[in-house]
Amino acid sequence: MKQNITEWREVELQEIADKKHPYSIGDGDHGKITPNMYQNKGIHYIRVGDMVNDKVSLKNIVYIPEKVHQDNIGKELVSGDVIIAKTGATIGKVAIVPPEIKRANTTSSVGKITLDKNIALPEYLLYFMKTKFFTKQMWSVSIKSAQPGFNIMDLKKFKIVLPFSNGKPDLKEQERIISILEKTEKVKTKGDNAGKLLDEYLKSVFN
Repeated sequence: MKQNITEWREVELQEIADKKHPYSIGDGDHGKITPNMYQNKGIHYIRVGDMVNDKVSLKNIVYIPEKVHQDNIGKELVSGDVIIAKTGATIGKVAIVPPEIKRANTTSSVGKITLDKNIALPEYLLYFMKTKFFTKQMWSVSIKSAQPGFNIMDLKKFKIVLPFSNGKPDLKEQERIISILEKTEKVKTKGDNAGKLLDEYLKSVFN
């Protein structure tokens, strides 16, 4: 029997994070990992500049030693984590840690969410973080500081909207929305005339 969506609910990010994870919402190191520790192999170290077009680019990625990573294990990223730039001029950039990166670390300028995938899918969250509903919350907090930015407590309280069916998160509806938006992004990349399509679809789908 096909389930019908009975409601859309506003939920805080901390409500959809993986409760079994010791640090499901966090950010990177605060000065403990420095450029002199970078090397050509080891644990991926993701910086804001590595977040390109909603993906993690490996073009200029750097690495840190396993020991340095272990010393900062509370900042670990894993495949499927959603990351967002939380300070500076590029605030709001988003990406998902890809399958080829099993473990990584990051900077204090990057916030991360490890989701409970029984509640929300990473791709759904990534797309929702690009809506005006979400960015309005982000900027309402960020403009209060001298340098644009938000902290982890802010990130935990940012809200998204989820579809529910029969009282439970509707993952199939999330998958349907993801599919629509992925197709729209493919069209967008074919030419500048389609440049506004994704924004229009985001607006229509989430409305």
